[in-house]
Amino acid sequence: MTRDFDVLVIGGGTAGLVAAAGIAGLGGKVALAESNLMGGDCLNFGCVPSKALVASSRAFSLIQKAGQFGIRVGNAELNFNDAMARMRELRQKIAPNDSLARFQSLGVHVFQSHARFLDPHRVMAGNEVITAKRFVIASGSAAAVPNIPGLKEYGYFTNESIFDLLAAKPDSLALIGGGPIACELGQVFARMGVKVLIFQLGTQLLPREDEDAASLVAEQLVSDKIEVLTSAEINQVVRDGDSALLTGLCNGKAFARSAKCILVAAGRRPRVDQLGLGEAGVHYSEKGVEVNNYLTTSEPHIFAAGDVLGGFQFTHFADYQARVVVRNLAMPLQLLRQKVDYSALPWVTYTTPGIARVGINETEAKRTNRSYGLYLTRFEHVDRSILERSEAGFVKILTERNGDKILGATIVGQHAGELITEIVIAMQRGLGLAALASVVHSYPNCGDAIRKTADSYNKTRLKPWMKQIFAGLFSRGGLS
Repeated sequence: MTRDFDVLVIGGGTAGLVAAAGIAGLGGKVALAESNLMGGDCLNFGCVPSKALVASSRAFSLIQKAGQFGIRVGNAELNFNDAMARMRELRQKIAPNDSLARFQSLGVHVFQSHARFLDPHRVMAGNEVITAKRFVIASGSAAAVPNIPGLKEYGYFTNESIFDLLAAKPDSLALIGGGPIACELGQVFARMGVKVLIFQLGTQLLPREDEDAASLVAEQLVSDKIEVLTSAEINQVVRDGDSALLTGLCNGKAFARSAKCILVAAGRRPRVDQLGLGEAGVHYSEKGVEVNNYLTTSEPHIFAAGDVLGGFQFTHFADYQARVVVRNLAMPLQLLRQKVDYSALPWVTYTTPGIARVGINETEAKRTNRSYGLYLTRFEHVDRSILERSEAGFVKILTERNGDKILGATIVGQHAGELITEIVIAMQRGLGLAALASVVHSYPNCGDAIRKTADSYNKTRLKPWMKQIFAGLFSRGGLS
C-alpha cells in the first residue's frame, strides 16, 4: 500500500513534533513516523524527568539549610521512591502535549513504526510505502556508550533507562562522563543520599564552559560529598560481589573504585543508522546528518533538524531548527528562506549553582584569537543574592574589543537560567551593553548583577579628560 503526503517527518521528538504541527497548521498534508515514545528524549528520558528530580533534591537541600534563614526544622527525610513517583506523575501530566491523540487532532497522520528510505522519494514505514514532496529527518540521538571491557557484562543505566528502570535507591552510583547530564544527575542522587562518583575523561567537568564557571560547579559537587575524578580513564569494570569495581588511571595514577550502579553519561550520538540515508542520497557521518544553513541536506527536498544534526543537542535548539525548516520547506523561492543563526541561542546546566550560556565564552574567544572586552560582576556584590545566601557565582559578558556589542555571556548562579534571557533578548535585538545599563531593574533583584555589569562598561567610556571638564563645570557652578 502506498500513501502520499506533502511532507513526511521522521521522528516524534521535539524537532519532529514542532515541524509536523507547524506544517499541519499551514494546511499541509503531513505524516509523522515514530516507532518509540511520542515526545522523544526530552519528555521521556531527558529534560522533563531530570528537572523534576532536580526540583525535589533542591527543595530537600534548602530544608537542610533552613537554619541559615533562622528556621528550625526537625530531621527532614527525602523519600527516594516518592520522589521518583512524583517525577513520573509530573511527566505523565505533561505528556498529553506530545501525545498521539493530540497530533492526530491537529491533522497529522501518525505511523507508529520505524521509517526507512527506499530512495530519495519513498519511505517504508511498517508495511506501507510513503511518498512525499518533502521530508524532514528528526530521528534524534541516543546515549553514547564507551567501549570499556566488562561494562556491558556488569550492566549500566543511561538517561534512557534510569528514570523508569531504577527500582530502588542505590547505595552508590558511578557516573561515566562529566557533562551536564552527569553533573545534574550526580548532584540529584548525592542530595538524595546516594554515594556518587563522577569519572571525567577530560581535565575539567563541563568542558564547554569557562574554567572559572565549571570550577564553581565542581566545588559545589564536592561540597555535596561527590567524589570527582578528572583526567580519569576507566580501563575495566569487573563484578566484585554485588558491586562493580571500576579500575583505571587518573592523572597517570592507578585507581580502583566500587559502586552498586553505573550511569553512562558520556555524550550523545545522532541516530543515523537504519534510516536508509544512503539510499536517499543524504550525506551523513557518525557526527550527524549534513545540512546547509537552510537545514536542507544533500537532497534539496529533504530537510533535517534536532539532535540528528549533532552539535548542540538541546530541546530549544531542536525547536528553533524545526521552525526554520517549516518556513523553508513552505517557501518556493530561495531568497525567502531563512538561514539558521545560533549566535544568540542560550543553554543552561541545571546544577546548583546553575550555568547559563549564550554566544561565545572567554575560552572560545581565546581559542579563536577573537579580540574582546570582558565585564564581570560577582553575586557576592548583589544585595538580593546576599539576602538569599546565594552569593556563589557571577555574570560575565563579552563584548567587541572597542565597543559594547555583546558577543556572549556566561552566568553562574542560583537564577542563571532565568537571568540569561535578558541578555539573549539584547543580542537578538542588536542592543549593546550600554542599553542594558539604562534598563531600570527592580530592587532588590538578582538581575541587578546584569545592570552592574553594564555599568562597568559605561565607566570605561568616561575618559580622564571628560572628568576634567565636568570637574570644571562643577567648580564654576555650571551645573547649577
